Amino acid sequence: MNWVHGAATDRLTVLGVYDHRGVDGIKSLKVLDEKTGIVVHDAWPAYWNAGFEKVRGHGLCNAHHLRELLAPADLDGQRWSERMTNLLLEMLAKRNAAMAAGRNRLQQEQVAAFEAAYDRVIRGGWRENPRRAGKRQQSKAANLLRRLDEHRDEVLRFLHDFAVPFTNNEIEGDLRMTKLHEKISGGWRSMEGARTFLAIRSYLATARKQGQDMLDVLVAAFEGRPWMPATAGP
Repeated sequence: MNWVHGAATDRLTVLGVYDHRGVDGIKSLKVLDEKTGIVVHDAWPAYWNAGFEKVRGHGLCNAHHLRELLAPADLDGQRWSERMTNLLLEMLAKRNAAMAAGRNRLQQEQVAAFEAAYDRVIRGGWRENPRRAGKRQQSKAANLLRRLDEHRDEVLRFLHDFAVPFTNNEIEGDLRMTKLHEKISGGWRSMEGARTFLAIRSYLATARKQGQDMLDVLVAAFEGRPWMPATAGP
């Protein structure tokens, strides 16, 4: 089995394929050596490993959290998960309102109140999912709760730094055509074909983000004068 890896900003996209899902696959994109900003991801263990030493910090995708928070409430009747969902959405709304008003941060009192509310929800969650001494929590609800507790700085980074997005939907959107191709065709017949497809998707996604007409850049590439993107930050 092979894995598609991707990295993106609001200006650049790179996609690649590798035969491992872990750190080696991520390194195959050849972006980690120069990446110094905040990386936003879904908390897959490989993202916390060696190779990310230069980054300034991590942020966790809250779209993933909102989806995961549905099950504890709907299937197990746990109250904390609905409260966490509402709190995260309230935080996002307040941040978006501040950005729309031209501000680059929330008032410290607002942030402190949100953090206190977050802590109350987490403590309520542990009351509904009592820790078992000497044993790793097995339920999905408890594992999600642990992540939200132990990585609260990364969960809430969007609240402290308006440059950090609430989700990693940027790369999710860039990968959509890859998933569509897989759904229709079942995959690729060769690694060369997969690499070619992903190189073209990287080229087109980046061109679109930088205001280029995708047909024009494709024609330019076939005529031997490929469009070259402008770089855009770390």
